[in-house]
Amino acid sequence: MTKQLTPETDYGQRRCGEKNRNAKLTEEDARLTKILLELGYFQGIIADVFGVSRNAISMINTGKTWRWMK
Repeated sequence: MTKQLTPETDYGQRRCGEKNRNAKLTEEDARLTKILLELGYFQGIIADVFGVSRNAISMINTGKTWRWMK
């Protein structure tokens, strides 16, 4: 039986989203980040607001993390 991949389950062996014990952002934070990016805010400013690296915001922007969110 194949396990369906959702944010609530594992993608392979990795926990994703808030389920990851190293997560710094909540799902709500990630959604707000995407909205701020669409509004034209700089990644560095968003990173400072949430206390994460600019690279973390960039990975949300490119879909490398939090990819299941629209």
